[in-house]
Amino acid sequence: IYPSVLVRDLENKKLLLGYKKHGWDKDKWGFFGNPPVKENETDLASAIRQTNEESGLEVSDLRRVGYLVLQVGNDILAGNLYITSTFKGQIKENNCVRPEWFDENNLPTAHRWPDDKYWLDHVLANKFVKMHFVYTEDLNILVTHEVEVFETSKELDDSLKNIQHIQE
Repeated sequence: IYPSVLVRDLENKKLLLGYKKHGWDKDKWGFFGNPPVKENETDLASAIRQTNEESGLEVSDLRRVGYLVLQVGNDILAGNLYITSTFKGQIKENNCVRPEWFDENNLPTAHRWPDDKYWLDHVLANKFVKMHFVYTEDLNILVTHEVEVFETSKELDDSLKNIQHIQE
């Protein structure tokens, strides 16, 4: 399970992105989280911990807004997508990630995941999404994409009932 977190500053209409310095998502702007959940840890606890480790912010009041399946070759990563606008602290760069605030209407276009354009606007408009993306082995080409958009969290929850490994 690989949860992800969007941190949103509603007052200033900004999103926090992290530029990944190494790993499978090296040289890409993305959101926070994505390592596998540790043993005896919920995906929500993992999402909070990873966001703090990668951004320096203490986040709370996370709300699930989506579910993502990312397929790269034979590897499949899946997890919940959370959003929060409740955070404390200052962003700080570390060895893995350089966090930076961006205006929601002026996000960087270079070094972003190609799939963002299919779902991010829906989430920022308070919708809920279920996503499945297939990438080439080098992660440079999005081969296929499926995005279902829901008006309510209940509709999303109902669409996920047959998926075994989802944690709240």
